[in-house]
Amino acid sequence: MDILDFDPSVGGQAIELFQRVIGAKLPKQYVDFLVQYNGGQPSPDVFQIADWNDASSVQNFYKINSNHNYDDLLWIYRTFSERIPSEFLAVASDPGGNQICIAVSGQNYGKVFYWDHEKEMDEGSAAGMQNITLIAENFSVFLSSLHE
Repeated sequence: MDILDFDPSVGGQAIELFQRVIGAKLPKQYVDFLVQYNGGQPSPDVFQIADWNDASSVQNFYKINSNHNYDDLLWIYRTFSERIPSEFLAVASDPGGNQICIAVSGQNYGKVFYWDHEKEMDEGSAAGMQNITLIAENFSVFLSSLHE
């Protein structure tokens, strides 16, 4: 797998600060990815959504300290904070605006999920699990599952 348009300028201090801001410890496999790439576009980029017998693709992974809101991890965190349950962190998007999330707390810690914006709760309702589907047991498995 190749990562295009990445920004390896993030260091441990920036990651520590981000974790303090969100009040959660990121899974080690994801931290390692941030240190090496800090976002970017994977190639290949397709992943399976087994529960739906369907597939999607990673448009891009978000970056810490990006110059653009659309791929800045903190901006995305704040944007989705009331739409995605608090135990999840959106770390990437697909071309349709759905989110690839990592559980950063709770019994699913470290697992990767697909958040479908078409099935989310109505505005003003608490975020729930009705639109969240498990896609990988951890971040490394998710990356290794990407295909053409």
